[in-house]
Amino acid sequence: MLTRLKHAGESDSDAVSYEECVRANVAAGRHVVVYDALETIHSLATAAGSELVVIGIPGLLDVPLTARGLEEYPYRDLHDLPCQQLQTRGVRCVDVLEAFAGAHLPDRTISWEQDRHSNDAGHERLAATMESVLREILGERI
Repeated sequence: MLTRLKHAGESDSDAVSYEECVRANVAAGRHVVVYDALETIHSLATAAGSELVVIGIPGLLDVPLTARGLEEYPYRDLHDLPCQQLQTRGVRCVDVLEAFAGAHLPDRTISWEQDRHSNDAGHERLAATMESVLREILGERI
């Protein structure tokens, strides 16, 4: 099933795939405003003695749930872009794609079939990844 996105008033034939939508927004430079805002939040957090950590969660729309799972993730270039851009701006970005890779097994998935949002297993993997990041940041305080 290919997820199609359309704006109000558009016909089904005008709809585009999730990938086409994201690629069009990146090509138009619309993503830069998000990086600018996160860089500002990072500066404010740093000034307050805190650290901003952004989590890169893979988009699971239109990704076939096979035994190989996310090992053949089709949107890798789009997925890597935000963390690359944020890291050049000094913002810490944690990519959880590798934590999710291979998690889709015939009897266990990391997302709901109907909307691809993380299910309990996906949240467990996300929590484990974030726990290691928090331990690194907080050290003995955790």
